[in-house]
Amino acid sequence: PGKFDSSLWPKMWRMESDETIKANDSRQESNRISSDNADVDASVLASAGVQYMYLDPTGYDYPQSASPWDVNNSTSPDPVLAALRAEKNFEYADIITVTQRYESFWGEHFHQNNTIRYIIDGSGYFDLRDVDDKWVRFSVKKGDFFLWPAGIYHRFTVDEGNFITAMRLLQGSPSWSSFVREDVKGDHSARIEYIDTYLCGDDPDQEDDGVCVKGVDPETSPSLTPGKFDSS
Repeated sequence: PGKFDSSLWPKMWRMESDETIKANDSRQESNRISSDNADVDASVLASAGVQYMYLDPTGYDYPQSASPWDVNNSTSPDPVLAALRAEKNFEYADIITVTQRYESFWGEHFHQNNTIRYIIDGSGYFDLRDVDDKWVRFSVKKGDFFLWPAGIYHRFTVDEGNFITAMRLLQGSPSWSSFVREDVKGDHSARIEYIDTYLCGDDPDQEDDGVCVKGVDPETSPSLTPGKFDSS
């Protein structure tokens, strides 16, 4: 592991309340809180298990849609991406393009597998819960490649450009099941494992005893450089 450098990450900020956003448009950057403390350092999400690197897709021929995406159909495969997939056993990949806000993406949820996304074109917003169960929004755009662990609550929306193309990667067979917070309330093995690993076992949907230091230390977390993603 190397020294954590938050300057390499996308910009992040605190969100307005869900009630305020609901009355406005979730695609607007103006949904940041009106405060001098709105900006968030990337170490906040890194401590929640999020990993990031930049991988420029320029010069490689990615389609706007492919399910699955077969690298053998590419006339100019990216050797860094190929090495990363081989090293971490990211067997499955597909490519999707989203051109509108979908309620199924926007509703707060988690997945039972690690979320791995590579933004090929366009831009959008992911909102993730930090270890204190507060929303952090980060802007994603072409070249952003990130991973976050199974069990972390998140949501997605396009921005006002209404266009994003992303590669989704998985170890093993594809499974896109989403578990909505208000339905699950922490009662799922992936969520329980996340709570135990990053939240000291304190489920935010239950009473917090407030006695532990939550999250992991970004300074000692796995390297986020290409070829050294930690997907365990």
